[in-house]
Order: sequence, then structure tokens, then C-alpha cells
Amino acid sequence: MQETVLMLHSSLSSGRQWQVLKQALKTQFQVLNPDLMGYGTHTGRYPTPMQLADEAKLLWPLL
Repeated sequence: MQETVLMLHSSLSSGRQWQVLKQALKTQFQVLNPDLMGYGTHTGRYPTPMQLADEAKLLWPLL
């Protein structure tokens, strides 16, 4: 079983910032680079602004 690497993008960016590194690591690791809510390819809308703790709760299952 491969180890999983979770790469999070910085503010105002997307998971695309990790594409080069993801390609280099994918032969040795399962690489996840999700877009945070409202960034990149994620188009979901939420009734209230997301806080960092909210983002962490949504990402926890990936860990």
C-alpha cells in the first residue's frame, strides 16, 4: 500500500500549483491535491463564509 501525500494550496491559488511535484511523486505515493472551497475547480457555494476550522473538517476524511 502506498503512502498518501496531501498537498494543500496557498490562499488564492488552487491544487494546480502542485502539478509538477505531483507528477514527480506519483510513482512512489498516492498524491491528493484538492482545491479548497471556492478556489480552483471547486465551484460550491456556502451560506456562510468558511473558516479554517471548517476547511479542516472537510479535509479530515482525506487523511
